[in-house]
Amino acid sequence: MPHHEAFFMISGTARLHDDSYNNGVEMPDNQSIAKRRGVDPSLDHLPIDFIAIFVLAPIEQVSPVVSHMPYAMTFIADVYGKTIENTWGVMFQYHGHPWTICMVGHTAHMARKLSQRLQTKSIFFQFEDTGGWFDYQLFQNGEAIEELSCDEYIYDDQHKHLVLIPEPYNDDSGGFGLKLDGQWVAMFRSRLRTISAHELARSDLFNTLLLAQDAWMPEEAFIPYPNRQFTAKKLTAADFIRVDALVRT
Repeated sequence: MPHHEAFFMISGTARLHDDSYNNGVEMPDNQSIAKRRGVDPSLDHLPIDFIAIFVLAPIEQVSPVVSHMPYAMTFIADVYGKTIENTWGVMFQYHGHPWTICMVGHTAHMARKLSQRLQTKSIFFQFEDTGGWFDYQLFQNGEAIEELSCDEYIYDDQHKHLVLIPEPYNDDSGGFGLKLDGQWVAMFRSRLRTISAHELARSDLFNTLLLAQDAWMPEEAFIPYPNRQFTAKKLTAADFIRVDALVRT
């Protein structure tokens, strides 16, 4: 794709929680899985420490590629409700969703390689509630096209009075960030969209990215964890196209 770095409005300061902005609407509990998109911008319903890779491809294409990336791994298909030994991760795809979600590996490098090998988009997301930091990277054909790294506490209501100072990166990427007391608290670059410093101080950038990419970040109760025999608390096998296990050989 053509290389079009976004140019950012970085004049002035950014004050948190301007009431003129809508920071996202929580999805109703009765909404069908096939229609769910985005994420609750508060991230309150995610596990305390959470890492996921989204790949824009069917699970039957993704699982074989994932299994060849770590050393001495293979995958087992259709494991919902089963006990599998030596599990290293899980891949799953919901009905009505074009993305396969992989809870394997712990680096953006794997997301980049999956995007490159499958010639598609991938999203790497990690969230650490204790430290209050989250970041995501969107890749297309192995190239990063949008990135956000942010200290979550700046979105907390008790800090809404803070005034953050926007500052461009000291490189040619076109990105910029927000500083508080001389320290970076949010950093953003994109080839897809142009945002202002004021928008960077909002809490729904990841939500708007997922909506634009037709993707959904599931809450913990919708994830088929290996320690629950690859079942999800609020779902059944019928909600998934497939659930696969990544195992050590």
